[in-house]
Amino acid sequence: MAEIRGSSQVGITVRGLPELQRQFDRVSKFPKKILTKAAKEGMAKPLATAKANAPVGKGETKGTLKKGIKAKMETPNKKKKSVYRIYWNAKYSDIFRKVPKRPGLYGGKSPAYYPQSVEWGYKAKKGKVQGKYFVRDAIIQHQQDSLQKIVDKLNQGITDLINSV
Repeated sequence: MAEIRGSSQVGITVRGLPELQRQFDRVSKFPKKILTKAAKEGMAKPLATAKANAPVGKGETKGTLKKGIKAKMETPNKKKKSVYRIYWNAKYSDIFRKVPKRPGLYGGKSPAYYPQSVEWGYKAKKGKVQGKYFVRDAIIQHQQDSLQKIVDKLNQGITDLINSV
């Protein structure tokens, strides 16, 4: 069993992890481009599903959620462990930033960020409006498949690296 951070209630089985560990041990310095290709392949399907399931909206926000979802590789710590993060394109910030109709009422004092309010919900007059959770659901739906793609791509990359030497 492999454990994924942030998904404690999901059990995921991955084939090929012992083989991958043996291959990592055989290679002294691992090229980052192989890791990047594997990570991109693992992120492609959740990103495409999130875009496909994004609500269309109305008015000036119509279709901007689908266009505005992006994936970006970043290195959050000094150990050079790169991760992909789904984020909202800053190009649409002027459209995404919404000024509340009645500031201070129901918790809205500063401009709301449209994609976040659609994804996670927001406070309203009669309680909370539930979020659509289209990004979260896309990631959860493809966890097993993405992890397996990453392991397979890493195995293939190491095999190619060993065979080329």
